[in-house]
Amino acid sequence: MNLWLLNNGDRNAQRTITLNQWNSFDIPLSTYTALGLNLNGVHLLKFESLNGSGKTIYVDNVYFYRPATTQPPTLTNFTIPTKAYNDADFVITPPTSNSTGAFSYTSSNTNVATIVNGNMIHIVGGGTSTITATQAADGGSYGTASITAQLTVTFPLPGASPVPPARTPDRVFSMFTGNPPVYANSITAASAPWSAATMTEVPNGTNTALRLDNFGFLGLTDVAETHFDISGMSHLHIDIYLNEPLSTNPGLSRVNVFLLANGDYLFPVSNLTAGWNSISIPLTNFAPADLTTAWGLKLESINPATQIYIDNVYFSNECYTYYADADLDGFGNPDVTQTVCDGSGIPAGYVANNSDCNDGQLQYADVDGDGFGSNVKVACGVTNNTDCNDNQLQYADLDGDGFGGGTLVACGVSNHDDCDDGTIRYADSDNDGFGSLVKVACGGVTNSSDCNDNQVRYADADNDGYGSLVKVACGGVTNSTDCDDTKSTVHPGATEIGYNLIDDDCDGLIDEGFPPKSTTITGVQCSTTLPTIDTQLYADLVAGAQGYQWKITTLSGPNTGQVQILNTALRVMRLTQLATYAYATTYKIEVAVYFAGFLQPYTASNCTIATPALTTSLVSCGQTLSAMSDVIYANNVVAATGYRFRITEGANTTVLDRNVREFRMNLITAFPVKFNTVYNVEVAVKNTDGSYLPYGPVCTVTTPIFPTTSIQDSQCDAYAPPTVATSIYATSYPGAIAYAFNLSGNNFGTNGVEVIRNTRTFKLSDFTGLIPGATYNVRVRLIFNNNDPAGNYGKTCSVTVPGAARMAQLAFNATAYPNPFSDGFNINVTTSSHDKLIVKIYDMTGRLLENRSVTASEIESLTIGENLPSGVYNAIVSQGEEVKTLRVIKR
Repeated sequence: MNLWLLNNGDRNAQRTITLNQWNSFDIPLSTYTALGLNLNGVHLLKFESLNGSGKTIYVDNVYFYRPATTQPPTLTNFTIPTKAYNDADFVITPPTSNSTGAFSYTSSNTNVATIVNGNMIHIVGGGTSTITATQAADGGSYGTASITAQLTVTFPLPGASPVPPARTPDRVFSMFTGNPPVYANSITAASAPWSAATMTEVPNGTNTALRLDNFGFLGLTDVAETHFDISGMSHLHIDIYLNEPLSTNPGLSRVNVFLLANGDYLFPVSNLTAGWNSISIPLTNFAPADLTTAWGLKLESINPATQIYIDNVYFSNECYTYYADADLDGFGNPDVTQTVCDGSGIPAGYVANNSDCNDGQLQYADVDGDGFGSNVKVACGVTNNTDCNDNQLQYADLDGDGFGGGTLVACGVSNHDDCDDGTIRYADSDNDGFGSLVKVACGGVTNSSDCNDNQVRYADADNDGYGSLVKVACGGVTNSTDCDDTKSTVHPGATEIGYNLIDDDCDGLIDEGFPPKSTTITGVQCSTTLPTIDTQLYADLVAGAQGYQWKITTLSGPNTGQVQILNTALRVMRLTQLATYAYATTYKIEVAVYFAGFLQPYTASNCTIATPALTTSLVSCGQTLSAMSDVIYANNVVAATGYRFRITEGANTTVLDRNVREFRMNLITAFPVKFNTVYNVEVAVKNTDGSYLPYGPVCTVTTPIFPTTSIQDSQCDAYAPPTVATSIYATSYPGAIAYAFNLSGNNFGTNGVEVIRNTRTFKLSDFTGLIPGATYNVRVRLIFNNNDPAGNYGKTCSVTVPGAARMAQLAFNATAYPNPFSDGFNINVTTSSHDKLIVKIYDMTGRLLENRSVTASEIESLTIGENLPSGVYNAIVSQGEEVKTLRVIKR
């Protein structure tokens, strides 16, 4: 249960009771005084159950007592006068006492007052504080005692309340904003009759505020107690001034605000601090109040008897629509909006206007309407801010001459007089084509190089004092009478020099008194074809001539129009002296003579000559070749740069272009060349100009008769191989692509059986049905082209099939063919071994040039020496311990 003592508020002590017995409690009064109870004036003891109602208890012996000590003195008449904030320190008047003991003092609220000098009070701030006077024992009749008094310090007047922002009348419903009012009051606010506070209008700042004394709760309504409509508003605003917080707990420093409408709707305002507090409450916090039937406000304090001030009580519409400003030009997009009702102001990226024509583009003021904007951003304008002067039209001056064209520009010149704004023009007063430094809008010239624009001057390149017709900007002379400004010896009045073909005195006559010398090619040579390309050409003799100059013009062929000059000391020349000449070509020949140190003019002439159109043929027509590699020569032609051979046989034709005058049949690749066949051969000469002259007469060339071969001599007669797998070799023949081996006799009959091999070897195992110990005849024929008819067999050899007796071993041997050779050579090896063959090529100094390793069956297709230069070489062929040294020669 709680045991309460009541005086200046309720203070309690809590005790637990044991049932069904007497419980004696001695409660120190310090339990209550520690909670702030003033023992002077206690008027009630209250018992309170903590276990609900309906309980029965018995109480007895309720009394206050003190220990059996010295009797305390009787203290009376202790008061503290009310003080104002900022009053000076003052002396405490001690209470009346029947004791002589000394007094000491304490202050319960040091934020209001403190004790100084033992018996003086120092004002700290507004509010109340309990001052306790304690008298010490006098050492005789009386002990100690205490008495309290209340100190009240009035607070300073509040500073000026906040000034409400300017609002349009449609956005505010004012109850009170001072006198004179900041907003026109929509009602006449008054304290409701049921208010438990005293409301007084007091001066504050530039107008007035309302002071609420003994504030417990206040009703603020229209004096006529009428209803009003605030449905168009979004917030309730009140400015509240506290002398001090209403509680040391910020959450309890609170004023409850009720909106009075179709009921009382509470919104607690906490965390109020000393000074002015501007409170803006969204009306949504009073939901579901009917805002169309509001009739007032009720303000309530949880700490009664408080003094506060209020001002600027009004409802306002804080919902503002803002417009996106994507381009940050200060002008908003009417199509993109955001409504804000929390008073947080304009959101980032938004503005309060919606005047932007294009929110994705900055636009600038164009006052002079030239299409170029200033730096002033506008809602609708132009997209550039390049105008140097937005109050003046300016024109492009592309050439920088100070005269503008017709094109308006942001920065330019203020005139548009220029006839050609792509070119600076300068005044040319003397019309010599050279301008002064004075720029002009039209006319004039494009240069400013004239040293004197009032005088025409002429070039005097030879510095003889006489000018040419060429005008110059500076220097020169003032006349233009020189007829040749490249020679200082030529000018009016100069001495005429004979045979120089010059009008030395500028009188319009050349070499007066000195007729020019002339010559032409000897007439009998004109319009003829020269017998040879290096035939001499003659000019008619000129007495005293110092030399001759020939001008030769090509009239035909790929170099038509080419002109060549040749100087000779004598009156003779050959076409082969020219840098370019050719057979079967027509030339125009002109001649001039050197006389008296000067070249005289060419005499007009239509004299032409032609070079011969040569043909050639083979040196030996109708020849029969001994080998396909035999050289076939054409007759030599002077100055020929090449030869073309056309070879024909039936439907087969090919052309070989050669830098030399020979070819060989084995160079033909267009078709297979046949043995013992007649071919037609024609030759054309390659001219010096790269063209070919006509073919000469046809000659015939007969290829060699079809060659034959046979088994190599070491295996030819009665050869008995050790096994049927032993290789038997034919003598190799250059150019053969295959070898046909024929075995006859015994069971193979007279015609025998033929096996074709791509190499020059065969084995008895290539044939089936051989009789062991029997002897067969062996013949070989060559194949050069699979389309050719079969050639003749060579001589007949014999071979015995192993099986009846021991076979003879084949002796190792190697030969080179052809030798000497032009391109490469082959090696013919006779051997019974299957070991690898090693072929090494050395030059005559012993330097190893080639090193090959092949099988016995591959040796016949091995070609060596293609990349060797002409010379003598040693070829060493080895197989196991067998070695053969061959000397070969490359032509």
